Amino acid sequence: MTADYAGERESVIAASSGYNALETDLSKAITADQAVFESAASSGSGTLGPLAWVVIVTAVLMALGSAWAITRRLAEYR
Repeated sequence: MTADYAGERESVIAASSGYNALETDLSKAITADQAVFESAASSGSGTLGPLAWVVIVTAVLMALGSAWAITRRLAEYR
């Protein structure tokens, strides 16, 4: 059995006079949501910039602390 999407869509449109209005409203809502998202994304794009340096410094300190702890542990076995 093959699907007849175009035919089924036309039968729905013919049966429902509000289908075109609904489709138009949905398109407008999607466009409005995309505009709000793009605005929020661009306004918050630099928010986490300073946090990168905190993460880098913390990672370096953790690596140095781990290296120091490993050398102390290895010194105990000698």
